[in-house]
Amino acid sequence: MNKDFSVCKNKILRMIKFIVKEYESIEKNYSTDSIIKKSIPIRLSKKVDKKDRKQYENIIELTFSPVLNKMSEMIDDNIIEWSEVSSQVELEEIKKGNKGIVDLFYESTEKLYIYKKISYNLFFDCLMQIYLFFERELSKYIIDKYNLNDNYINLFSGLNIIEENEKVAINSSIKKNLDLYRNIINIYKHGYGDSYKKVKETNPDILNHVDGDNDMYFVLNIKKINIDQLINDVDKLLCELEQKI
Repeated sequence: MNKDFSVCKNKILRMIKFIVKEYESIEKNYSTDSIIKKSIPIRLSKKVDKKDRKQYENIIELTFSPVLNKMSEMIDDNIIEWSEVSSQVELEEIKKGNKGIVDLFYESTEKLYIYKKISYNLFFDCLMQIYLFFERELSKYIIDKYNLNDNYINLFSGLNIIEENEKVAINSSIKKNLDLYRNIINIYKHGYGDSYKKVKETNPDILNHVDGDNDMYFVLNIKKINIDQLINDVDKLLCELEQKI
């Protein structure tokens, strides 16, 4: 067992825990329930008597929540997209006809779309930071160990260097899984491209139906991607390298 590699491995795993913990503390503000509540465009007046508040709060929630929950699911699946901002609605206008109520729903779905985008970005930023930190630290170790002149090498070039120098074969299924996450991150960063084409061929369920669509905001189906799986694959790879280097 290589002591220097064990230090590298422990640092990577420790920092991944830190990254996840930090993102989880932020993400709490963008849970599904929290997003729905924040998207409801009206609130009870402070003048409402305490004994009546619960009743009226329930009425407001029952009016907006079913629509917003369904819209939330449709946003995740990239079925709907944000087209334009509606005009601000004054509550007095609602008394004049149905148009005010319709505009209120538009306003609430616009808020929902923005909150969902923030939540989406948080998820994939966390995924990306885990992958990039792992890749960077492993790159530094490989460059030092094999006296390379490079300033940085990507994960798979680094693994090839280890295999060639140590005369070993690294678990192909782990490499395949990590390559999928590399492609997912590239799609998140760049949208349509080579990584998109590869994932479409190998894991089409991860992609929403966006062929020919310029809106790449929710190109990846967040329900099909698991951060814990990435962490598990990183851990497995590091344990395997610990035995082989």
